[in-house]
Amino acid sequence: MKKAVLPLITLTCFCLFSCKHLIHREKTNDKDPFKNTMVASQFFELDASQGNVVEGKKGSIISFPKGCFLNSKGQMVNGKVKIELAEALNLSDMLLSNLTTTTNGQLLETGGMLYLNATSGNGADLVINKDKPVYIEVPTKSRLEGMKIYKGLRNDLGDMNWVEPRDAENYLVNVDINT
Repeated sequence: MKKAVLPLITLTCFCLFSCKHLIHREKTNDKDPFKNTMVASQFFELDASQGNVVEGKKGSIISFPKGCFLNSKGQMVNGKVKIELAEALNLSDMLLSNLTTTTNGQLLETGGMLYLNATSGNGADLVINKDKPVYIEVPTKSRLEGMKIYKGLRNDLGDMNWVEPRDAENYLVNVDINT
Protein backbone atom coordinates (compact mmCIF):
# COMPACT_ATOMS: atom_id res chain seq x y z
CA MET A 1 0.00 0.00 0.00
CA LYS A 2 1.32 3.45 -0.87
CA LYS A 3 1.43 6.04 1.89
CA ALA A 4 1.02 9.82 1.95
CA VAL A 5 1.66 12.29 4.74
CA LEU A 6 0.57 15.60 3.26
CA PRO A 7 -1.51 15.24 0.17
CA LEU A 8 -2.25 18.77 -0.92
CA ILE A 9 -5.90 18.96 -1.92
CA THR A 10 -4.89 21.06 -4.86
CA LEU A 11 -1.91 23.20 -5.29
CA THR A 12 -4.44 25.37 -7.08
CA CYS A 13 -2.48 28.36 -8.21
CA PHE A 14 0.58 27.22 -6.33
CA CYS A 15 2.68 25.50 -8.93
CA LEU A 16 5.84 24.28 -7.22
CA PHE A 17 7.44 22.95 -10.38
CA SER A 18 6.75 25.42 -13.17
CA CYS A 19 4.90 28.65 -13.65
CA LYS A 20 4.35 28.55 -17.41
CA HIS A 21 0.61 27.99 -17.14
CA LEU A 22 -1.71 29.34 -14.48
CA ILE A 23 -4.84 27.29 -14.00
CA HIS A 24 -7.14 28.55 -11.29
CA ARG A 25 -8.85 25.67 -9.56
CA GLU A 26 -11.57 26.46 -7.08
CA LYS A 27 -11.91 24.40 -3.92
CA THR A 28 -15.25 23.16 -5.25
CA ASN A 29 -17.61 23.76 -8.16
CA ASP A 30 -21.37 24.22 -8.50
CA LYS A 31 -21.95 20.56 -9.46
CA ASP A 32 -20.00 19.16 -6.50
CA PRO A 33 -22.42 17.30 -4.20
CA PHE A 34 -20.10 18.01 -1.23
CA LYS A 35 -19.88 21.79 -1.70
CA ASN A 36 -22.05 22.49 1.37
CA THR A 37 -20.20 20.14 3.73
CA MET A 38 -16.59 20.88 2.78
CA VAL A 39 -14.21 22.05 5.44
CA ALA A 40 -14.39 25.84 5.76
CA SER A 41 -11.66 28.06 4.33
CA GLN A 42 -9.62 30.50 6.35
CA PHE A 43 -8.36 33.69 4.75
CA PHE A 44 -5.16 35.61 5.43
CA GLU A 45 -3.73 38.78 3.94
CA LEU A 46 0.05 38.94 3.61
CA ASP A 47 2.62 41.49 2.56
CA ALA A 48 4.63 39.77 -0.19
CA SER A 49 7.52 42.23 0.20
CA GLN A 50 8.52 40.40 3.39
CA GLY A 51 8.50 36.88 4.81
CA ASN A 52 5.24 35.70 6.40
CA VAL A 53 4.08 32.82 8.56
CA VAL A 54 0.46 31.66 8.70
CA GLU A 55 -0.96 29.29 11.29
CA GLY A 56 -4.26 27.59 10.55
CA LYS A 57 -6.93 27.03 13.20
CA LYS A 58 -6.11 23.33 13.26
CA GLY A 59 -2.36 23.84 13.65
CA SER A 60 -0.93 23.80 10.11
CA ILE A 61 1.97 26.21 9.78
CA ILE A 62 2.93 27.69 6.42
CA SER A 63 6.00 29.86 5.97
CA PHE A 64 6.08 32.11 2.90
CA PRO A 65 9.59 33.51 2.30
CA LYS A 66 10.08 36.92 0.72
CA GLY A 67 10.03 36.52 -3.06
CA CYS A 68 8.00 33.29 -3.13
CA PHE A 69 5.01 34.69 -5.06
CA LEU A 70 5.13 35.07 -8.86
CA ASN A 71 2.53 36.53 -11.21
CA SER A 72 1.44 35.06 -14.58
CA LYS A 73 4.50 36.64 -16.25
CA GLY A 74 6.89 34.99 -13.78
CA GLN A 75 7.61 38.31 -12.05
CA MET A 76 8.06 38.54 -8.29
CA VAL A 77 5.01 39.98 -6.57
CA ASN A 78 5.22 42.72 -3.94
CA GLY A 79 2.29 44.11 -2.01
CA LYS A 80 -0.82 42.42 -0.69
CA VAL A 81 -1.46 38.71 -1.26
CA LYS A 82 -4.60 36.87 -0.19
CA ILE A 83 -4.15 33.29 1.05
CA GLU A 84 -6.99 30.78 1.26
CA LEU A 85 -6.31 27.78 3.48
CA ALA A 86 -8.55 24.81 4.28
CA GLU A 87 -7.32 22.11 6.65
CA ALA A 88 -8.73 18.57 6.56
CA LEU A 89 -6.81 16.84 9.32
CA ASN A 90 -9.34 14.40 10.75
CA LEU A 91 -11.56 11.68 9.30
CA SER A 92 -14.83 13.62 9.59
CA ASP A 93 -13.40 16.63 7.70
CA MET A 94 -12.08 14.31 5.00
CA LEU A 95 -15.37 12.44 4.61
CA LEU A 96 -17.52 15.59 4.56
CA SER A 97 -15.19 17.11 1.96
CA ASN A 98 -15.14 13.94 -0.19
CA LEU A 99 -11.38 13.67 0.17
CA THR A 100 -10.89 10.05 -0.70
CA THR A 101 -7.37 8.78 -0.21
CA THR A 102 -6.68 7.07 -3.50
CA THR A 103 -4.21 7.57 -6.30
CA ASN A 104 -5.35 6.08 -9.60
CA GLY A 105 -7.46 3.50 -7.74
CA GLN A 106 -4.81 2.53 -5.15
CA LEU A 107 -5.27 3.31 -1.45
CA LEU A 108 -3.18 5.89 0.40
CA GLU A 109 -2.73 6.48 4.10
CA THR A 110 -2.81 10.14 5.05
CA GLY A 111 -1.58 12.38 7.83
CA GLY A 112 -3.69 15.34 6.67
CA MET A 113 -4.75 17.36 3.66
CA LEU A 114 -4.62 21.06 2.84
CA TYR A 115 -6.15 23.31 0.23
CA LEU A 116 -3.96 26.32 -0.46
CA ASN A 117 -4.61 29.18 -2.87
CA ALA A 118 -2.90 32.55 -3.39
CA THR A 119 -4.10 35.61 -5.28
CA SER A 120 -2.71 39.11 -5.61
CA GLY A 121 -4.42 42.21 -4.23
CA ASN A 122 -6.29 42.63 -7.55
CA GLY A 123 -7.46 38.98 -7.54
CA ALA A 124 -4.96 37.59 -10.08
CA ASP A 125 -3.80 34.02 -9.53
CA LEU A 126 -0.26 33.52 -8.25
CA VAL A 127 2.27 30.69 -8.36
CA ILE A 128 5.16 29.84 -6.07
CA ASN A 129 8.69 30.62 -7.14
CA LYS A 130 10.42 27.22 -7.39
CA ASP A 131 13.62 28.86 -6.14
CA LYS A 132 11.86 30.15 -2.98
CA PRO A 133 9.31 27.46 -2.06
CA VAL A 134 6.93 27.65 0.87
CA TYR A 135 7.47 25.48 3.95
CA ILE A 136 4.41 23.59 5.20
CA GLU A 137 4.13 21.80 8.52
CA VAL A 138 1.05 19.68 9.16
CA PRO A 139 0.27 18.53 12.71
CA THR A 140 -0.04 14.77 12.51
CA LYS A 141 0.16 12.20 15.28
CA SER A 142 1.61 9.52 13.06
CA ARG A 143 4.16 9.86 10.34
CA LEU A 144 5.16 6.67 8.66
CA GLU A 145 8.42 6.10 6.83
CA GLY A 146 8.15 6.69 3.10
CA MET A 147 5.11 8.95 3.16
CA LYS A 148 4.87 11.32 0.20
CA ILE A 149 3.27 14.61 -0.80
CA TYR A 150 0.58 14.49 -3.48
CA LYS A 151 -1.23 17.02 -5.62
CA GLY A 152 -5.00 16.58 -5.59
CA LEU A 153 -7.18 16.83 -8.68
CA ARG A 154 -10.95 17.06 -8.20
CA ASN A 155 -13.25 16.18 -11.09
CA ASP A 156 -16.63 17.82 -11.85
CA LEU A 157 -18.43 15.26 -9.66
CA GLY A 158 -16.27 16.14 -6.65
CA ASP A 159 -14.14 12.99 -6.71
CA MET A 160 -10.49 13.44 -5.72
CA ASN A 161 -7.48 11.73 -7.29
CA TRP A 162 -4.01 12.25 -5.77
CA VAL A 163 -1.27 12.51 -8.38
CA GLU A 164 2.37 13.52 -8.83
CA PRO A 165 3.80 11.97 -5.65
CA ARG A 166 7.08 13.35 -4.36
CA ASP A 167 9.19 12.91 -1.28
CA ALA A 168 8.63 15.21 1.67
CA GLU A 169 11.67 17.14 2.80
CA ASN A 170 12.48 17.06 6.49
CA TYR A 171 13.94 20.25 7.90
CA LEU A 172 13.34 19.71 11.58
CA VAL A 173 13.92 16.77 13.87
CA ASN A 174 11.59 16.28 16.84
CA VAL A 175 13.39 16.27 20.17
CA ASP A 176 11.74 15.58 23.53
CA ILE A 177 11.98 18.88 25.43
CA ASN A 178 12.38 16.98 28.71
CA THR A 179 15.68 15.41 27.63
